[in-house]
Amino acid sequence: MSNSQVQLQKVFGYIDEHADDIIRFLSKMISFPSVNMGTPESGEELEIQNWLRDQFQAFGQTSSA
Repeated sequence: MSNSQVQLQKVFGYIDEHADDIIRFLSKMISFPSVNMGTPESGEELEIQNWLRDQFQAFGQTSSA
């Protein structure tokens, strides 16, 4: 089995083991209104941007390498 096949199996395994968390995260993410009509300062992206920032910061604080 090639290295890329092993890595792919690891990714699929992780997804299978964490499916509920992934679905919960994505469901919350798409619940934010984030429409940008192309006009400067008219979009609604700030709330989702702040939420994602907070999620990634929390992830960085709880994970260890």
